[in-house]
Amino acid sequence: MVALAVVTTIALCLLLDWLSNRDRHTEPAVRLPARSHEPGLDPPVLVGDIQVQLDMSYHPAHSWALAVGPDRVRVGVDAFVVHVLGPFDAVDLPRPGARVVQGAPAWGLCRGTLCAPVLSPVSGRVVAVNSLVAVQPHVLQEDAYGAGWLLEVETEDVVTNLNNLLHGVVVCRWLAEATGRSRRHLGPARGGSAPAVLPESWSLAVREFLCTEVGSVAATHAAGDGG
Repeated sequence: MVALAVVTTIALCLLLDWLSNRDRHTEPAVRLPARSHEPGLDPPVLVGDIQVQLDMSYHPAHSWALAVGPDRVRVGVDAFVVHVLGPFDAVDLPRPGARVVQGAPAWGLCRGTLCAPVLSPVSGRVVAVNSLVAVQPHVLQEDAYGAGWLLEVETEDVVTNLNNLLHGVVVCRWLAEATGRSRRHLGPARGGSAPAVLPESWSLAVREFLCTEVGSVAATHAAGDGG
């Protein structure tokens, strides 16, 4: 009986390994060198023409989270929303000490007179903001997963916060689906550094992909400082 149990366990492990390899082989992404990324992380992958960092976890509204300590999470926005709505000329960040709530507006991305509130991927207290992005918003366009991080948040439960987000190969499928929806709703991406969305489609894009409504910088700031 013991021998049978051992054989069964080995067979199960081999089956799980095969299934895992099969998923990786069908993953719709190509790994590529990173311009810069956190030490110890794999380079990002390319899904269509959008980069994504698979070591990070993602809110369905296109913000990301990365644990950088036992009770601290770094957050930002993904390259998809940067491509669709950017380039940005202002990023409205909450002040250190402000509380953010998972799934609630926490900061704003602005282009001209347009501003899009972005949902926080985690809950907790803001302990650091990226002053570089605050004064040089173009960094987001160049390096959304590295130098373009936005906040560091102290949270009482890192595991629960991250478990509520998207991870791994499912992120590639989610991003590919979002890219398809952006083409259907907003039209094909324009070349060069031009944003995919025109000003008249800004509100539609914000509702569709950020799951928020357009608002002013002040309104977004107030949301980030609340509580």
